[in-house]
Amino acid sequence: MREALTLTTLTPVHPAALVGALATELTFERDIAGREAALVEYETPIAQLDSEALATLREGAGNRRFAGDRPYLANVVSHRKEQLGRTRNLTDSLVTAGNLYFYSLGLGDRTGVDIALESLRARSDRAPGIAVGLDHLLHSMDRTIAGDLAGGESAARVMFAFMTSMSSPEAALYRTTTHWPTPESSARSVDSLGSPTALLAWVIRPVMNPAIAAFIRFFSGQTDAILPALDRLDTEEFSDDAGYSVTVAYWSEIAAAIGTVEQRQRFIDVLQPMSTLNILGGGIYLGPVDRLLALLHDSLGEPDRADEYFATAIQLQEAIVSPPWIARCHLDWAESLLARSETDRARTNLQPPRCRSRNRHP
Repeated sequence: MREALTLTTLTPVHPAALVGALATELTFERDIAGREAALVEYETPIAQLDSEALATLREGAGNRRFAGDRPYLANVVSHRKEQLGRTRNLTDSLVTAGNLYFYSLGLGDRTGVDIALESLRARSDRAPGIAVGLDHLLHSMDRTIAGDLAGGESAARVMFAFMTSMSSPEAALYRTTTHWPTPESSARSVDSLGSPTALLAWVIRPVMNPAIAAFIRFFSGQTDAILPALDRLDTEEFSDDAGYSVTVAYWSEIAAAIGTVEQRQRFIDVLQPMSTLNILGGGIYLGPVDRLLALLHDSLGEPDRADEYFATAIQLQEAIVSPPWIARCHLDWAESLLARSETDRARTNLQPPRCRSRNRHP
């Protein structure tokens, strides 16, 4: 990649994309100093890009540090809705529908989510392999978000069968992430994550493995086993790849419960720019960013800030119609209020239909 950057035939967008990919690879190599130098170099080519080229670059999986603000996502969703209506090319329309789904879900735009799902379903007959796999992946996520775990599992099985038949390297990864919301499967996965077969499924997202393993151990009560890994995060930078959301979401929740003041503040700084958004990855929905901010501020003894974030988190989940995540946010808030001896307010959060389920893994 460094040699490619010296080529004089590159268009303006190529150096920016190459340096972004280089920065990600350096992160995986734990060369943080080299990464910082690459990102400084990034500023020069990116300044030469026009708005359209910058938008393309921002959407790259290896450049998540340039995405995440609400106005930007709102603009992308609006653009994708218009693009989907006029696109005639089947492949382009599938990509557009997939992008629209993920960006709309991140933004909390239920209308955009529904448009994307309907578009994929309508095109699945004309491109059965790709469209059916993507259609069922997104429907699996959507059913799980709605609390229909059986429906989500059924769609995930169809997705896995189609992706496997196409020899897609992401098949095992998406099968794992779509299977993740059920607590019984999560509990059984602690040991399997370390097996050679399971690791093959994670080879393209290596940074997620320790975060997920730590999260499962945390909810299994194995706190001592994950403290060393949590402490090691102090000297590491989070990669900007597609595993970024899983890593940040899971470690944030762990830090809020057992982390140091410095670790909690670090995650607040990471998450704050994404406030009022939802956090997700391929095949897995991780809830509202504001819920994580609420937990972190609550752990720092800042109840007023926590209350503000809890309220925003619930509004975001009501917007996408997710009863499990609405319940989860209310339960977290009630737990916080009980710790402050605010029993009446806690009881309000625990009243049906706010809390239909006590499952902490929606």
